[in-house]
Amino acid sequence: MCSRDRVLKERYERKFRYCKLPAGMTGWTLEHFDSSGPLKEAYEASRQIAEEEGETKILTLVGPVDTGKSHLAAAICHRWLDRGKPARFVLVPQMLDELRAGYNREGEYYRLLNLLMNVPLLALDDLGAEKPTGWAAEKLMQLIDHRYSNDMYLVVTSNLPPTELPGETGIRICSRLLRGRFSKVITIDAPEYRLREGGKQWQK
Repeated sequence: MCSRDRVLKERYERKFRYCKLPAGMTGWTLEHFDSSGPLKEAYEASRQIAEEEGETKILTLVGPVDTGKSHLAAAICHRWLDRGKPARFVLVPQMLDELRAGYNREGEYYRLLNLLMNVPLLALDDLGAEKPTGWAAEKLMQLIDHRYSNDMYLVVTSNLPPTELPGETGIRICSRLLRGRFSKVITIDAPEYRLREGGKQWQK
């Protein structure tokens, strides 16, 4: 491997570690996604976010478990990394736990919150799976509202539509995900990917 290729590889690996994509999502790319049938709309919207095409800045993918939502969110992050742009992938309950833990380490809470608010692309996976507390709703609203107000890219996946999110979360962030000028919500109405004829791999 020549020195230039080595530098590019190391740079990509640093971005991948920064993104925090789980190791199991290494192959979850747009190229490895079955975009046929009921997944076509979600795939095309994800591809546009991945390439920064069109007006949509906030994409929310809604649907049952195992219908491809997390795969698409990860695939968008992969494409941003391939294009040399920073991205961050987080599982919402885990992200909130890390923010809480940051209170116990000097400066860590504000460092992490600032990163999540300002990274060029943020993917929030499994919104609604968190414990519905006032603090959790406040942090989520803070993140989503900041990115909405500053026209920053945000991808959200959830098993529930925004109007059905539990507690204060749904009430306070519904307008940003549903009614924003640059927001789009796509409901995936499809059987589990691994059970569909021709399915190539399991997707969440």
